[in-house]
Order: sequence, then C-alpha cells, then structure tokens
Amino acid sequence: MSIYLNDNEIAKELGVDSAKWESVAVVLERDGLPRRDPLFDERRCWPAVLEFLLRRAGVGGNNAAALVQNGGQYNGFKSKAARLNKPSKQERVSATVLALHPRRSEDGIPPNDSPAA
Repeated sequence: MSIYLNDNEIAKELGVDSAKWESVAVVLERDGLPRRDPLFDERRCWPAVLEFLLRRAGVGGNNAAALVQNGGQYNGFKSKAARLNKPSKQERVSATVLALHPRRSEDGIPPNDSPAA
C-alpha cells in the first residue's frame, strides 16, 4: 500500500462510497483532516488520515499508533482494564515521599511508633 492515496482509494479503504467520501472530506477538512498534497498528485497522506479519523472516533494514544503502524489493520488492542486501578507515577512518587516523610503530630498524623487512633 502506498503512503499517499487518492480520495477513491481512501473511500475504498474506509468502505464508503466515493461520492459520499468527497462530501464528507470537505466537511472533515475544516476539523483537521489532512488536505490533498499537490506535491503528491493531489493525494492525501493515508497514515495521517487514518490517525485523524481514529482520534475523531476516540481511539487515541498507543491504540491509534498501533493501527497506523499496521496500516489500519486491527490486531487486537492491549486492554486498559489491567491499568485502571494501577496508580500513576505521580501517585506512586507521592506515596513514597509521604512514607519517607517523618510523621508529625502537628500534621495530624500520629508518629510511626505510636498506634493509630
């Protein structure tokens, strides 16, 4: 597959009618759809088009990058479910700092050697 595709090829990749894609593309260009590049015979950069459409559909981050790298072929995304309850790096650092910080009664935290109330 080429990197630059004409609108008929893009419509075929997306599974929509060419005439429909032409009218949709005009509207989407206002929102950031990559425009036709005159240096490449009025073709659009397919990876950029695909990334734009994925972002528009709410598929972002590594999932969008993986799809773009695979030429739009879905090979299964890594589930975010395992990461949902995992604390962020900032939360881990904050917890470590708090654990290392000496507890003081004026902070309302009992010292380490006294039982918690």
